[in-house]
Amino acid sequence: MKITTTLSTIAVALAVAIPGLPAQAKPSDPPIPRKVLRNMQAGHDDTVPPPGSYRLNPGTLRKPPAVTKAVVVPLYWEAEPPSDPEMSQEALNTLMGRVANWFSATSRGRHSMTYTVLPWQKINFNPCDALRPASKAAMAKVIASGRSMRSFNRLIVMDPQCNAESSWGEMPGKVTWIQHGPTVGTLVHELGHNLGLRHANSQICTLGTSQIRLTWSSNCRRQVYGDQWDAMGISPGPYSVPILKRLGWGGTTNRTSTSGTFTLAPAENSGTGMQALEIKISKRLSYWLEYRTDPADFWFDSPEIVTGVQVRRTGAKKAYDILDGTPGNEVLGLLFPDADLANPALTIGAPIRTPEGIGIEVLSQDAAGAVVKITRPFNGASPSAPTLDSAVAVHDPWSDTDTLTVNWTAPSSTGGLPVVGYEISAGTKTVAVPATEPLSTVIDGVGGGVSVKVRAVNAAGSSPWSNTVVAHLSAPLLTVTSPAEGATVDGYNLSFTGTAAPDPTTGSPLKWLWMGEAGNSIAPGAPGPTWSISTSALTPGPHTLDFELEDQNGASTKVTRHVTVFRVDPKPRVTTPQAGATVTSSPMEVRYDFARLDRVGQWSSALVLIDGNPVEDCILESPETCRAWVDELANGTHSIAIEVTDGYGSTKSSPPVDFTLNLP
Repeated sequence: MKITTTLSTIAVALAVAIPGLPAQAKPSDPPIPRKVLRNMQAGHDDTVPPPGSYRLNPGTLRKPPAVTKAVVVPLYWEAEPPSDPEMSQEALNTLMGRVANWFSATSRGRHSMTYTVLPWQKINFNPCDALRPASKAAMAKVIASGRSMRSFNRLIVMDPQCNAESSWGEMPGKVTWIQHGPTVGTLVHELGHNLGLRHANSQICTLGTSQIRLTWSSNCRRQVYGDQWDAMGISPGPYSVPILKRLGWGGTTNRTSTSGTFTLAPAENSGTGMQALEIKISKRLSYWLEYRTDPADFWFDSPEIVTGVQVRRTGAKKAYDILDGTPGNEVLGLLFPDADLANPALTIGAPIRTPEGIGIEVLSQDAAGAVVKITRPFNGASPSAPTLDSAVAVHDPWSDTDTLTVNWTAPSSTGGLPVVGYEISAGTKTVAVPATEPLSTVIDGVGGGVSVKVRAVNAAGSSPWSNTVVAHLSAPLLTVTSPAEGATVDGYNLSFTGTAAPDPTTGSPLKWLWMGEAGNSIAPGAPGPTWSISTSALTPGPHTLDFELEDQNGASTKVTRHVTVFRVDPKPRVTTPQAGATVTSSPMEVRYDFARLDRVGQWSSALVLIDGNPVEDCILESPETCRAWVDELANGTHSIAIEVTDGYGSTKSSPPVDFTLNLP
């Protein structure tokens, strides 16, 4: 089955740093394609079953040879071979030299490698989806060059023109196919499959179905390729100790089935010291401890990478799984395989507990080594109960939603194991909070009146529940005393009054008071203890007004008032001439008065209307009277009126008065 490999493409973004190897600059290749990551995360395999027979050097497939004798055959099928200088015969020889150095260093000189690199070889078919035909064609090219295939026990077929997101290795077997630009990481990964090695994975464990991370739990899943410190995972670093021991390349390893204190030498250069400690559980199950002082994974150049004692679990099917010794210490920006597993080292003085009841604790570590303590049995104890300090519900009147803020104090006793998280029960809801977060959480959709409690969790189990607090709904107190609900009010002189006070439970100081309509602000006000808001901005008619009071905690209260606004229009009246009068002089004096109800303090205009037509402005004599002079009017019967406009734009005309003009 064709799959997308890890290091075949991934290693283009890595650089290898192994003691004894020459320095290598980081390549500038593009980042890992999304397709590669998807396939990796789906657990695809990059292995190929070996065929029934070989034309290569005979020998067992399940035991590593003392010397790997590799022949590298680069194939092309297009008009010209790739012009990439990194794929030249000289560059490939340099690359294979680095691969040979890698095997020598990681095996502590127990394995060596020779290699022959052929120049570009032309074939007449596309080998990208034809692995076996490609290997046969490569063998034919080796023979055609005058060499015997019996001189080699590894065939490395390079098809970079495939530009694929995959590479392949027989497992166990003797053929490897590289279908893109080769790297050290790609080659040692696929050659590892030739040695019969499976992928180095990780275990991602959580507290139940929550996202609280644990070193081990009843809810774990294997992340294929997830070991970011092992070349059989997603790293160009050295093989981990359990792999080295299986290959017969491991150094001094101590095995224990009892309690004790042990000193681990740095695994990268252990010399005569203890390279690893195996804690034997059963025939197939073991825990392996090794001390890493040099970050082997340079995919991400982060100072947050933690070196120290790593724990791996080996079990059925010869699987290798790294455990997270310190859950919750993610490397920001790392997307795959898991940001938390980038830092798997145990924390000094913080023991972990295996499901078998074994305690593993790092007592100290420095450049010379790490001292670890194994305790069997190590049941540990559950933490004591935390203290629930407060549970305050806040209602948002605008979205009509509730949120519950819970605060608690850590337990006085951890039970000898680190607290990994907390469970909060609030009514029908239960949420989990990692211990790496503050001792506080906000739960959406939970309001006042519910019973709230909290408990702590470590590797031994859960603490008793804390004290129970009934969550109160926290909101400041707001009243509108006038006008009354549904009142009809004079829009010329409108004032709203009321009271404001903090919630008596929280006592949070008041922050602001606001009045608006349909979400639009009309006027602010001082928030109390008594308040008044005046406005003249309301038009005649019905209005729905919202008053909101907010405290310093962000809790708010909303009160709604419905009012109807009216305005009294000016009532103008003609006083001179009187109705039915005969006027015999010109210009004619005209006087008016009106009940001035313009409470803005000013009126806009007044016009004299003769026979319905405006002829003259009326001059204000007093707040209630005006005067005008009219001439050039023909003898006869006429009507006169006044049209007044107030400061709000309200216009009113007086009743017309008929008179007779009789000039000599």
